[in-house]
Amino acid sequence: MIGPRRNAPELLDRYGPDPSTLERNLKHIDQANRWLGGERALRRYLARFRRSGATSRILDLGTGSAALPLRLRRWASRSGASWTFVAVDRHPDVTRLAMHNVSGRPGLLLVRADGRDLPFPDGTFEISLCTLTLHHLPNSDAVRFLAEMARVTRRFVVVNDLERSWLHLQGSRLLSATLWRRNPLSRHDGPTSVLNSFRADELRGLAQAAGLVNPSVRRHFPFRLVLTGEPPGGTL
Repeated sequence: MIGPRRNAPELLDRYGPDPSTLERNLKHIDQANRWLGGERALRRYLARFRRSGATSRILDLGTGSAALPLRLRRWASRSGASWTFVAVDRHPDVTRLAMHNVSGRPGLLLVRADGRDLPFPDGTFEISLCTLTLHHLPNSDAVRFLAEMARVTRRFVVVNDLERSWLHLQGSRLLSATLWRRNPLSRHDGPTSVLNSFRADELRGLAQAAGLVNPSVRRHFPFRLVLTGEPPGGTL
């Protein structure tokens, strides 16, 4: 049985790590999204907006390397949809690496900003996304973060994060001892992220406190939770 949610510091949240170590850590995070269900789960919820001729302006909060919005944009374009992304991260070193990744790529603007105080007018985006970022925040800040997502969004909010469980913790410890063992950020932050993450009822409660309409939380194999909801006054 795993205990209550923690708010332990993660090394990624501290500024100034070695650039090569940070870059490799971001690749590990991206690999987790690609191969451990994170991206697959997102596509399930975004598929309704992926029709030929559809246009959407999408916010991606906590974008990291920005690899995920780049892949989602290519995926949408294969069905004739035109998605443009504004990718946001508050970490200066992460933002610099992401800027290198998106340089010369159309349809993606990178902005350094704090998700708890976004520099966008109300209803700027059709959709807002957040992947593996909410668990970095204490509950009060997580509510503020979700409320900001709702404020700048007109139609649909999607949050993809980790589920806190004993089995997930053991899996992250195994990865830290094997595939991630040479990277101090990944080795430390993998298990810490699980301990900082959510149960479904906790995530739903944060969404309700933030004012999201019709919040729903679903589990996705192997260890992901996806929160969906609508902003007040939003329509699908």
